[in-house]
Amino acid sequence: MPKCPGGAGELKQARAVPGSDPRRAWELVRPLTVLREAAVYQGFVDNIEPSERVYHLGDVRLSLEPSSALSRPKGSPA
Repeated sequence: MPKCPGGAGELKQARAVPGSDPRRAWELVRPLTVLREAAVYQGFVDNIEPSERVYHLGDVRLSLEPSSALSRPKGSPA
Protein backbone atom coordinates (compact mmCIF):
# COMPACT_ATOMS: atom_id res chain seq x y z
CA MET A 1 0.00 0.00 0.00
CA PRO A 2 1.37 3.46 -0.84
CA LYS A 3 2.74 5.52 1.99
CA CYS A 4 1.82 9.12 2.76
CA PRO A 5 4.05 11.51 0.87
CA GLY A 6 6.07 13.54 3.31
CA GLY A 7 8.97 15.88 3.60
CA ALA A 8 9.55 18.27 0.73
CA GLY A 9 6.54 17.05 -1.29
CA GLU A 10 4.14 17.65 1.56
CA LEU A 11 5.65 21.05 2.26
CA LYS A 12 5.41 21.99 -1.43
CA GLN A 13 1.70 21.01 -1.51
CA ALA A 14 0.95 23.01 1.62
CA ARG A 15 2.60 26.06 0.05
CA ALA A 16 0.80 25.57 -3.28
CA VAL A 17 -2.61 25.44 -1.62
CA PRO A 18 -2.55 27.65 1.47
CA GLY A 19 -4.67 26.24 4.28
CA SER A 20 -4.53 22.73 2.87
CA ASP A 21 -3.72 19.71 4.99
CA PRO A 22 -1.87 17.18 2.80
CA ARG A 23 -1.72 14.56 5.57
CA ARG A 24 -5.49 14.74 6.13
CA ALA A 25 -6.10 14.56 2.39
CA TRP A 26 -3.97 11.42 2.25
CA GLU A 27 -5.90 9.87 5.16
CA LEU A 28 -9.12 10.39 3.19
CA VAL A 29 -7.76 9.09 -0.12
CA ARG A 30 -5.88 6.09 1.23
CA PRO A 31 -8.93 3.76 1.58
CA LEU A 32 -9.82 4.58 -2.03
CA THR A 33 -6.41 3.36 -3.22
CA VAL A 34 -7.10 0.00 -1.57
CA LEU A 35 -10.55 -0.17 -3.20
CA ARG A 36 -9.00 0.56 -6.59
CA GLU A 37 -6.41 -2.18 -6.11
CA ALA A 38 -9.21 -4.62 -5.21
CA ALA A 39 -11.17 -3.63 -8.34
CA VAL A 40 -8.12 -4.17 -10.54
CA TYR A 41 -7.53 -7.56 -8.91
CA GLN A 42 -11.19 -8.49 -9.46
CA GLY A 43 -10.65 -7.76 -13.14
CA PHE A 44 -7.75 -10.22 -13.11
CA VAL A 45 -9.85 -12.89 -11.38
CA ASP A 46 -12.72 -12.35 -13.83
CA ASN A 47 -10.41 -13.05 -16.76
CA ILE A 48 -8.47 -16.10 -15.62
CA GLU A 49 -9.23 -19.64 -16.68
CA PRO A 50 -12.34 -21.02 -14.95
CA SER A 51 -10.29 -23.93 -13.61
CA GLU A 52 -7.91 -21.48 -11.90
CA ARG A 53 -10.60 -19.34 -10.22
CA VAL A 54 -10.94 -21.80 -7.35
CA TYR A 55 -7.50 -20.71 -6.17
CA HIS A 56 -8.55 -17.05 -5.99
CA LEU A 57 -12.10 -17.25 -4.56
CA GLY A 58 -11.43 -15.28 -1.36
CA ASP A 59 -8.63 -13.07 -2.62
CA VAL A 60 -10.69 -10.00 -3.50
CA ARG A 61 -12.53 -10.05 -0.17
CA LEU A 62 -9.18 -10.24 1.64
CA SER A 63 -7.82 -7.35 -0.40
CA LEU A 64 -10.76 -5.19 0.77
CA GLU A 65 -10.05 -5.68 4.50
CA PRO A 66 -7.35 -2.95 4.68
CA SER A 67 -9.85 -0.45 3.25
CA SER A 68 -12.32 -1.31 5.96
CA ALA A 69 -9.69 -0.80 8.63
CA LEU A 70 -8.50 2.46 7.07
CA SER A 71 -11.99 3.91 6.82
CA ARG A 72 -12.78 3.43 10.52
CA PRO A 73 -12.38 6.51 12.70
CA LYS A 74 -9.22 6.45 14.77
CA GLY A 75 -9.74 4.74 18.10
CA SER A 76 -12.89 2.87 17.08
CA PRO A 77 -13.01 -0.91 17.67
CA ALA A 78 -12.25 -3.27 14.79
